[in-house]
Amino acid sequence: MMMLRKRIKSWMTDETKQPKAASENKGDKYAMEKRLKKMENMLNEIRTNEFNFFYTLLRMNLSMENRLNDMSNIMLGNKTNHIEHILRIWKLLRIKRVKDTPFIRVGAPHDGGYVMLDDLKGSVAYSFGISNDVSWDDAMTEHGYDIYMYDFSIKELPYKKKQFHFFKKGIASSIPYDTYLNTLENFMEKNGHRNHKNMILKMDVEGAEWGFFNMVKEETLCQFDQIVMEWHNLNSNDWTENIIKGMEKVYRTHTLVHVHANNYCNVTYYDGKAYPDTIEIVLANNAQYDFEEIEVAHLPIPEDAPNWMERSDIILGNVNEP
Repeated sequence: MMMLRKRIKSWMTDETKQPKAASENKGDKYAMEKRLKKMENMLNEIRTNEFNFFYTLLRMNLSMENRLNDMSNIMLGNKTNHIEHILRIWKLLRIKRVKDTPFIRVGAPHDGGYVMLDDLKGSVAYSFGISNDVSWDDAMTEHGYDIYMYDFSIKELPYKKKQFHFFKKGIASSIPYDTYLNTLENFMEKNGHRNHKNMILKMDVEGAEWGFFNMVKEETLCQFDQIVMEWHNLNSNDWTENIIKGMEKVYRTHTLVHVHANNYCNVTYYDGKAYPDTIEIVLANNAQYDFEEIEVAHLPIPEDAPNWMERSDIILGNVNEP
């Protein structure tokens, strides 16, 4: 940006140094419009670079509020309490291995794609939280799935496909719900899936997942072979109890088999380990799979990919370490 500004300044200086006669010869309307167009292009280039710069800052999730909270915890002597909350949650994030079932990546090689078990034998998937990325949904159609897609924050999908069934609605995280928010059970009833089995659930709803877990029925969760989600707010003390309650509920029907850190998020470092505020997880149905304990679970794995491609993945190390 500074280089562009210097170029404009240099160009304007050169123009003023022109001999008067030459200036008069070039002073017709065409020459003036040409110079103005040149300046306009330079200014547009500056604006574009400035937009990209500030957009990058936004994507880095440089939340001043979060950093002020971290500083406050340290200054007020609350850091120990904050770490205790984080460790309570991460003790519940031990993973198990699914016997005879490897992982694959479904969707984009960055944000929007997910690691899953290579066992996609159903025909229906529910996808909550779309935004402008349907790479996972599109890839799932290649595995024979129809995708029931929900996001009340967008008007329409980036593109259409016959296997896409889009609804401008979202998942309810509390009662009462409204015109745009409803329960998973009600959505499934409307779509004729009340008794459907071997479905897939994908959810990225920016923290509403914890209210969803409190509301959803366990028998509904049992209808899904795999659940792939983003879990948010893991490092926020205010969310700890709701998060633990949600984890304990879903673990009654599913087992955690994979964790990946979202490198857009804030990270707390303690005792040489990284504790990200947001993670992607894979849950496998307890009734559909056989599991085995693993002492060492180094993450990420080869099928993982950084959500933000310009930044290195967050190394979690051995999440099963005591």
